[in-house]
Order: sequence, then C-alpha cells, then structure tokens
Amino acid sequence: MAWNLEGTTSAIITAGTGSQNVTLPGGTPSEGDLVIVAVAGDINCTGSITTADYTLADNGTGANPGAHVGYKVMTSSPDTVVAIARDATILKSVVVQVWSGGNAASILDQSMPTAATGTSANPNCPSIVTQYANALVFAIAHLDDDDSTVSVYPTGYSNGQSGNTGQSETSVGSTVALCSKIVASPGTEDPSAYTMSSSDAWRANTISFRIYVSGTAFERNPANVEGITDSVVRVVGHARYISS
Repeated sequence: MAWNLEGTTSAIITAGTGSQNVTLPGGTPSEGDLVIVAVAGDINCTGSITTADYTLADNGTGANPGAHVGYKVMTSSPDTVVAIARDATILKSVVVQVWSGGNAASILDQSMPTAATGTSANPNCPSIVTQYANALVFAIAHLDDDDSTVSVYPTGYSNGQSGNTGQSETSVGSTVALCSKIVASPGTEDPSAYTMSSSDAWRANTISFRIYVSGTAFERNPANVEGITDSVVRVVGHARYISS
C-alpha cells in the first residue's frame, strides 16, 4: 500500500453565524482515509473545525495569524463535508486534503512541535523527527492579514495547496498553505521555507503520519469489491481488513 492523494481543495469561509460546510475533495472518502484541514484568519481561529471527532493538531490562539489544524480518519460512515465555524465579520481561508494509504489504526507518526512564528514572506516550518519509514510529512503555513499566494513551496515537497479569503486584502485577509513529502527513513526532517507573494506575520508547523503496514490497518478499496479472493484479506465496507 502506498500513500495517495485522493483530493485537494481550498475554500473561503464567509462572515456570518453558525458553520459553513466545505465538501471533501475527491468524492466520498473510503473507510480509513485521512482528512487534513488547515484554517487561517485575521481572528482567533480556536475551535474552527466543528465536525465531530477531528484531532486538533494546532489550535493556536490569537489573530496574528489565527491558525487551526485538524485531522480525522474516516470510519465506515465517512463524512462528505467538514464544517468550519464562521466569524461575524472576518473571513477565513481553508485548505483540505484527503489521503489514502495511512495506518488507520494508529495514524499519527509524530505530533506537531512548538509552532514557528515570524514576520516575512517566508514561513519556515520547524523540524520534526519521523518515527516510521515512509511517513507522510506535512509542512503547513498561515499568513496574517494578507491575501497572498505561494510562489515557492519547501524544497522536495509536492501536492501543494493554498488558499486565501479572496478579498485582495492586506489588513483583514489571510492565507493558508500545506504541502507534503514522503520521508523514506525515520529521522529528522527539516522543511525549507515557503516563499509567498507578500510579507506579514506568520505561523508554521509540521506533522507526520504513518503509512499502512500489512496486518495493522485498513487498505483502501475504492471499488467496494465484495468477496475479494486475496488469501490474507476480507472485505469490510469500503476497505480491506487484514485478518490474522
């Protein structure tokens, strides 16, 4: 089993009350898929993800910038949307990705260290020490005030996704971006800096997830094939479960 990006998207959370649904990209996820969500805003973004059962990797307080990151492994009744809390006056920017190939039974490889912060056009995520082979490492950046774009992602990282509030703002906008890298051998991984089209206060962090290992978790079966004949697997819902 290998890591595979099933879908990626960005969204603008409009001002108002309640929550706004963002459709998960790539169609309905399969059981065992990993969903990662990052939110930025010129507002305290604590508690931005209101859909149940997300693990909050970064629930940073403050508005310089507001930052929020969560992840969730899909169950046999997978979500089709993720709900993001609105603010009364300030828009938020969101990026969402869905990945298959993770170790659903124990998805986290290494939690986020203390976030890096600064003021520049170059958010620089902190280093992380991966624990398992072929860990999927995400470098995630939040930029305050500015509706910016990413001109350069960290070296060796791919599958970049960015989003902003679409206002062409330099005072109440925000930008959020993530990208990823599969690290073959456990050890220290230190992403290089992003380059964005504008400079402001930023917050950046890093997190890694475990790949599927035979006998430990779910393997994606997007075709939902029943009665699969592999001698080591049996079909359960949307996934193949390794039976010992």
